[in-house]
Amino acid sequence: MTEAATIVFPDGRRAELPIVVGSEGERGLDVSRLRAETGYLVLDDSYRNTAGCQSAVSFIDGERGILRYRGYPIEVVAKRSTFVETAQLLIWGELPTAEQRMRFSDLLTAHSAMPEDFRRHFAGFPPPPHPNSIISAKIKPFQAKHQPGPDNDHPQVI
Repeated sequence: MTEAATIVFPDGRRAELPIVVGSEGERGLDVSRLRAETGYLVLDDSYRNTAGCQSAVSFIDGERGILRYRGYPIEVVAKRSTFVETAQLLIWGELPTAEQRMRFSDLLTAHSAMPEDFRRHFAGFPPPPHPNSIISAKIKPFQAKHQPGPDNDHPQVI
């Protein structure tokens, strides 16, 4: 049975709020259904007491200056890990062995070339574009290239 806290409203109604436990043992109240079930909202000026999500990947405590990825302090990851190692840590939850790192690196290399038909997408930007502008605008064409085509039996309505 999930642990819960009870809120009693002025009209006598009650709401059960599940207690959740974070990746580092911190405890919180899940208020995600509060409005739907009671009509009440939660006010948290500056979001000082609000977690944005549950995550097994990262832990952030801005007041104490803590950022961890999969339990490792960001300072350690940034100083001691390569891009490939960090990507594997974030995806699979642990640092790779030498063999796993080499295999993943080979996969990244094999899939890193830009398709020739994408060159016109990049050529259309007026000079000098900022790299972040190009990246944010061009993610969708890459995504579309790797998704299956439309299902002709169920046409999409736009």
